[in-house]
Amino acid sequence: MQLLGHVQNHPELDPGAVLRGSLADGLHGEVAAMNRENFIVRMHLEAVERFQDRGAWERLSEGDRETLLSALLARSASPSLAHFVRSLVGLDRTAAQAAFSRFLNDRSLAPQQIRFVEMVIDQLTARGVMDASALYEPPFSSLHAGGPDELFAGRANVINAVFQTLASLEPRVRAAAG
Repeated sequence: MQLLGHVQNHPELDPGAVLRGSLADGLHGEVAAMNRENFIVRMHLEAVERFQDRGAWERLSEGDRETLLSALLARSASPSLAHFVRSLVGLDRTAAQAAFSRFLNDRSLAPQQIRFVEMVIDQLTARGVMDASALYEPPFSSLHAGGPDELFAGRANVINAVFQTLASLEPRVRAAAG
């Protein structure tokens, strides 16, 4: 309890406050550096002028936050904040490997099939999210022109399980919180 009280009395020790301050500084810096003559910036000049003030980032109302979040999700084509963040930072490699470990450890799979699973892990680590249709496109199609169905011919249960595992890693869409 004493530690909690100490952190509350010293905002610089509160990780949430430090993160909020750092984020506000970064966003303010980006907006302050915008060229007001740029045609894209001119379309949003009212917002740019408002957020050039550093204090505006600290005075965001709930409505402001919702508006900014909605605009961010619309521009990124992300269904949720979790999806957007995951697409930026990727998925932790250890988590991806753990999710696909049953395939990596399956000694009945051919080397090309194991490589396919490793490529899925690589993509998730780099991009964080991946639509199942990507498994039919390069670089995956370089392993077999017929896609995963042909690569895992006779092993429909395996490829179905790969698709299910991929779907289970998709960030959940939450309507209210993004």
